[in-house]
Amino acid sequence: MDNTFRGEFYKRKRRRRLRMLRNLFILVLVVGSLYEAWSYVHDPDFAFGSIQVSGTRKLSNDDILQMSGERRPINIVNLNSTRVENAISHDVRFVSAKCRYEWPAVFHVSVVERSPAIYVSDNYGSYVKVDYEGIIMSITKGVPDSSAPVLLKESLENSFVGDKVNNQRILSVLKFMNGLSFEACSDLAEISIDEYDNLQMVLKTGVKLVVGSLPEAYSKASTYMTIYNEIKGKVLDVEFVDMRYDKPYIRLRQGHKAEIKK
Repeated sequence: MDNTFRGEFYKRKRRRRLRMLRNLFILVLVVGSLYEAWSYVHDPDFAFGSIQVSGTRKLSNDDILQMSGERRPINIVNLNSTRVENAISHDVRFVSAKCRYEWPAVFHVSVVERSPAIYVSDNYGSYVKVDYEGIIMSITKGVPDSSAPVLLKESLENSFVGDKVNNQRILSVLKFMNGLSFEACSDLAEISIDEYDNLQMVLKTGVKLVVGSLPEAYSKASTYMTIYNEIKGKVLDVEFVDMRYDKPYIRLRQGHKAEIKK
């Protein structure tokens, strides 16, 4: 009887050992298969998925690959979202970027471009493109396009791309412009500050608007928008708009005056 009991005991022990060995084999097989699959999909020569960039035309798929430290063919599994976002955010042309994966296999990069607010000259005779936050976007020998109005009678010293403007008068102009719509800013041709420190705007249509004292100009942004919306697209021979008084008015070229309701 003892021999029978001992024999059954060793049989159960062998079965447990076999089960353990079988389970260990299966585990090794699964881990090995997963590793092979992981290595396969991360192979730089394995093409998988596509890249989509929105918000700008200044970045190509190859730019995104380079920022992530990868090369063609495109394999979105290997793309590094953090590296791409950091690289774009440190490019003066852009404000920020956000990366995400989309179904079925798309690496989507959403970019916010930096918008130019004004051109202003510097003490070397060049023109500096500045955005609405006061960041210097570029420096050129002349005004290359009409993407932003020119700020006259002001200049910058020791300007470098990527720096922030510290000229308080220019910052006051930008503060006012931040209260306007994109359409209203796009319709500006020139900006100036006269000898009495009044902020003046000239539209692309030639209409001149005197906003008033520069330090308080930002508080008149809503009034400016009311006037702008009143005169835009209308067949009026407007010469001059004066906002320095409680009741702004329009001066027509024929000498008539039209008050604007605030």
